[in-house]
Amino acid sequence: MTKALRKSAKSFGCLFVLNWDTLLFFGATAVAMGGWAYLITM
Repeated sequence: MTKALRKSAKSFGCLFVLNWDTLLFFGATAVAMGGWAYLITM
């Protein structure tokens, strides 16, 4: 029971880290695109 719980928690942690990395990348891309659009419209 404890071993299975630890394994699932570990996989969930890896999944969260991967998703966090992806969200951070998309967030940075969105900010960069917004900045370019702002500079172009100035």
